[in-house]
Formats: sequence, structure tokens, C-alpha cells
Amino acid sequence: MYGYSGRILHIDLTTRKTWTESKPEEWYKVYIGGVSMASRLCWENIEVGCDPLSPGNPICMAGGIFAGTPVPVGGKYGLASKSPLTGFIGDSLSGSWTSVSLKRSGWDGIVVHGASDEWVNVFIDDDRVEFRDAAHLLGLGTTETEEAISEELGDDQVRSATIGPAGENLVRIANVSNDGRKAGRTGHGAVWGSKKLKALSIRGTHGVSVADPEALLKLSYDILQAAQGPHTQKYRVLGTSSNVLNMNKLGLLPTRNYQTGTFENAELISGEYLHEHYKAKTIACAQCPIACEQVGQVKEGPYAGAMGHVEYESLYALSSNCGVSEFPAVIQAITNCNEFGLDTMSGGVTISWAMECYERGVFTKEDFKCEKYPDGFEAEFGNGEAVVTLTEMIANREGYMGNLLAEGTRRASAQVDEERGTETYKWA
Repeated sequence: MYGYSGRILHIDLTTRKTWTESKPEEWYKVYIGGVSMASRLCWENIEVGCDPLSPGNPICMAGGIFAGTPVPVGGKYGLASKSPLTGFIGDSLSGSWTSVSLKRSGWDGIVVHGASDEWVNVFIDDDRVEFRDAAHLLGLGTTETEEAISEELGDDQVRSATIGPAGENLVRIANVSNDGRKAGRTGHGAVWGSKKLKALSIRGTHGVSVADPEALLKLSYDILQAAQGPHTQKYRVLGTSSNVLNMNKLGLLPTRNYQTGTFENAELISGEYLHEHYKAKTIACAQCPIACEQVGQVKEGPYAGAMGHVEYESLYALSSNCGVSEFPAVIQAITNCNEFGLDTMSGGVTISWAMECYERGVFTKEDFKCEKYPDGFEAEFGNGEAVVTLTEMIANREGYMGNLLAEGTRRASAQVDEERGTETYKWA
């Protein structure tokens, strides 16, 4: 069998035991890799009817079939667990070198069972699994955690998927971070936090075998040539944020909690504006020849030093959808989400819901009290500082509003409507 090892690694955090499951070739032909394989592993191993934040909900990771090969855009892995946000199986896809390390370690997938009594970093070193204390990593951002683990192990080739404070605090819109990329949707970070799994680190030293190397190289070259052609030029130069003006022209740019599809200040949050005023560098996902990710940096003003990965989805969620045209505040909000391990899309949409509730008189200034603003603050659309502060409050479950929004819009609206006799669910 080529491309796969035929082995799935099972890890029980409760008993600290591991075992290997062998899968037949026919199974791999149906569940070919990534999200498909991870979702199937979740289906096979989940405790029926379990709470998403209980030990019965497994963490399932599976690498794409082309990870570790020359095939462009093949360096991806899928995550699947029962979502603490929706209650359904939630899946996420992330492009990173973590997928390559997983493939090179000789495992097609990983299933993490149970829950640990203490915070742990699980280190997979080819066939060896080590349970490392992670108490000293608590409170660290995602980048700090990855760097600390690499330094401890003395190997910068070790790749780690980690959670930040949002996952530790069981925020239902928390994500999992790796190499600056995110398995962003459906609240995986909260599942990891419920198991006290701070990080999953992998070192793989094996090669990846393929059936026909020459054919694979030709296929890879053809894809590479196409990926470097005119159809991807805008993404290579401006990144996915180049879609802002296009979507605005089509009336599809989410604005003010998607009350409308056009934003009057779209020019100020466009990919073109980012490129001219705040672009620091361009980076690529593992095995990707396009390099569409734009890193924005603020060099002066109250948000000086902020540096965030600016994608279209993160951009609209935290800018136009919150009525914000102040790019430095948006970059700071994205930076906060990335380091706190908070999904930018769900985070921005949740904040925009709170802003609409505020403007409609459901919330008052006092509802937004926090350490930074002990008397609360005005959470109206267009307030960039409010967006920045709310990312901090949500990740840390700070105050009434931080704790409320950490539950996501569905639960938050249900709670508010019960408390205040309103119908905020209409805007969620």
C-alpha cells in the first residue's frame, strides 16, 4: 500500500496507554484522507450521545494523502470531533508542516481518547509516545507555545498543534493552531481544553513512498505551472483579501452583522490598501506555490507592533461586519485571535451580534465592564477598540460579556432572551 502506512495511532489520556489499529486498503479507498478520514475515525470512536466537552468525545486527526510529497497544496490535515458549538461532528482543515510530520512519523491518523487529570503535551516521536507536563505552558499564546516546545525538545523540526488561552478556558469558538495556520472552525480548541491537552507535537523521520515517482513528479510540475499562472496572480500579489472590493461590488461583503452586503469604507479595508500601507511579508502554507497569505503589521499608533495573518474571512469578520474601517485595530484584533487561539470568523461574527444588540438597546455600556474599562464601553458598530477589547474578553471569559460571547451566538442569544425577554436570536 502506497501513500499510507495502514496504521492509526490511538492515545488514551486517562490511562496514558497507546495502541495501534490496522486498517485494510479498502478502507483507505473510501476515506481517502484529511477531513474524510478524520470524520470517519470520529464516527467509529465517539461515545454515543456524549457531551462535546466530555472524555467520550475523541480528537481525530488525519493527514492528507499527498502530505510529504511534491504535490502542491498537499500539506494539509483534517481534525474532527463532536463540536461544542453545534453538537454535530465538526471538522476543520489546516495547511501546515504538522501534516508532513504526521505522514513522516508513519501514522495515517491519530485518535485521542479520554481526558487527562493534568495539563499535558503529547509528543509523538515516530513510534514513541511521550506524555509531557504542560503546566508551565498554560496562558501562553499559540506561537509562544510552539516555540517553547521546540526549544525544550532541542529540535525546530518538531511540529506542534496547540491551543491558546481561549481553548484552555473552554471558549466554544476556540481553534487549534500550527505553524501560524489554524484548524479554525467548530470549536476544536475547547475540545482540546476539556481534555487538558495543551499541544500535540510530532517528529517524523521516515520517508514517504509512492507507487510511481515519475508520474507523481510530472503531475506535481503540471499543477505547479498552473498555480503560477495568471489565474492566481491576484492571490500571489494581494492575497485572499483582494476579494474585499469584489464582494463589496457584488453586494456580498458582510457588513454590520450582515444587515447589508456593502460597506461604504471598503476601500480602507481592501487588499490593495493592506498591500500599500501595512503589508510586512507574504508566506505560504506547506507545499503551496501560491503563497497567498499576507502578514499585516502596524508600525505606529496605539496598536504598534501588532502583526497578524490577514485573510479575507478574518478581515471581513473583524472589519466590515463590525463596521470597522480602522485597519490597525483590525490587525490587532486578528493578532489577538491568532495568539489567543480564537477563531477569527466566529469571533468577528459573535462580536458583530453583540454590537447589533447594543445598538438596538438590548445591551448597555455597563454590560461591557472589564478590567481595562471598569465602567464599561460603547460597543457600537465602527468602534475598533471595542472589537480589540472584546477579543480579549472572549478568550479570557472576562466579565459578563466575555463569558456570554464565549458560548457563541446561539447560546448567547438564548441566554439573553431568557434573561431579558428579547428576541436577539433573530440577529444571531
